[in-house]
Amino acid sequence: MGRSSSTKAEWLGALETAAQLNVEQSSAVWVWLMQELRLGPQYFLAIREAVQQGRWRTAKNPKTYIKTVARREAMKMGLVDETSRVANSI
Repeated sequence: MGRSSSTKAEWLGALETAAQLNVEQSSAVWVWLMQELRLGPQYFLAIREAVQQGRWRTAKNPKTYIKTVARREAMKMGLVDETSRVANSI
């Protein structure tokens, strides 16, 4: 599995857009985020929560940070259980 060619600057720009605009105004950005993160649609609300928290702005790797936080948030929100989370990380 290869590494994404997206740069940190691209991630920061996309996340900033997603944080500032509602989903309808930034649907293309959200489609890109969901594809790049390779998390299923059940993670959408968790990803949105992670983006809104804003801590990705100071993360060394925003993509990894968002993906990690989204998984935790999805568990807290009851969107996924441990078995589906593990299966999705393979």
